[in-house]
Amino acid sequence: MKKIIRSVISLILFAVLLVCSTSAVSDLLRDRVNTSKYDRFYSEKEDFDVLFFGSSRVLDGVAPMQLWKDYGIRSYNMAQHNENVLVSYWQLKNALNYQTPKVVFFDVSLFSANIVTPDSEKGLQAYLHKSLDHMPFGITKIQAVNALTDGYDLNEYLFPLAIYHNRWSTLDEEAAVPEQTFMGGEDRIKLEYQLVGAWDDSLVLDRDAFNPDLLGMNDVIELCREHDVDVVFTCVPAAGEKNQSYFYPAINGFAKYFEEKGVPFLNFCRDDLFINGRTDYADGTHLNPSGSRKLTQAFGEYLVSNYTFDEPDAETKAVWDEDYEKYVLTRTGEILGCIGNDDVYGYLMLISGTEEFSVKVLVPSEDYDLDRRIKNFLFDMGFFPDSYMVDPTSDVVLLRLVDLRSSSVVAEMRLPAQT
Repeated sequence: MKKIIRSVISLILFAVLLVCSTSAVSDLLRDRVNTSKYDRFYSEKEDFDVLFFGSSRVLDGVAPMQLWKDYGIRSYNMAQHNENVLVSYWQLKNALNYQTPKVVFFDVSLFSANIVTPDSEKGLQAYLHKSLDHMPFGITKIQAVNALTDGYDLNEYLFPLAIYHNRWSTLDEEAAVPEQTFMGGEDRIKLEYQLVGAWDDSLVLDRDAFNPDLLGMNDVIELCREHDVDVVFTCVPAAGEKNQSYFYPAINGFAKYFEEKGVPFLNFCRDDLFINGRTDYADGTHLNPSGSRKLTQAFGEYLVSNYTFDEPDAETKAVWDEDYEKYVLTRTGEILGCIGNDDVYGYLMLISGTEEFSVKVLVPSEDYDLDRRIKNFLFDMGFFPDSYMVDPTSDVVLLRLVDLRSSSVVAEMRLPAQT
């Protein structure tokens, strides 16, 4: 009998060791781009004040380091590329196992309810890895994988060793080091003009045709209540979606549903007058750094108007201040990269509204007329005409980057000729 018991215990221990070792090797080999975004979330000792969930529209639209600098709010951007509301629910459920924020913002602008099946495009499977690979192995992850894949391939998402095994040949010290992210945020440094149309409140999908409960909205509400966390639903700006006939009725349907449930809903697609279609979009559905700064400010104003947050202790404050300085250094590198690539629009969108940088435009004479597109862009971003200076000693138009903290010129670039 004792021999049987020892054998059973040995088998159990072997199974536990096999699971742990497989998980550990998978963690090392898997794509760090999928997981490093969340490293700081799991390592943070204190609870975040705010967490953001949603698709890449939120990922590119909310800058946690700006929330810290401007409002003293400690937040984390948990959003991920192509993440629909069903996936975001499981992201939220996993996050609340490790953190108890005061407020959760849950975006519904990507409201599809697709799950991954064997017939799904490889791209969809890859996006799901981005959302699931970082989750520690446990009950929540098992439930999430089963729900989001209909149980068709639990092993690929629970133990993705098979799809990452060939990374042994390229694994080096750098690949094993976490990539620097700033509380999960991301920049999309690109400019694309978008026509921002007026919202139509009259179109609302009937509940029989569009039931938010089937998209897990009530589950999100109940989950947050269980954890004593306030949830605020959102729809972040997406100019391109306004051209789609289904978008107005669906989002208006969400608004009616959340009103009935007694939970707040911020429809920034409807109330988006603070977004400039000429300067703030990277494409039809994503904000660039200029737009992100404005959306983050809108979130910050909402938070300080409706909540009071505890002051962090001196040690925590020092860590976040240091993170912000690293963030500024990274931004400086991005700005200099735009200058090196003659990307005047990327350069301007990165520094608009910042306290650290400004620009000075030097022209040869008072009657010199700037390139119309650049002049309009400067004006829309608040740099014109205060940034306009005459330098009669120069025969070219220069755009100088000024570090406001030291009042020094960091770099300069030549502007295009008049058009």
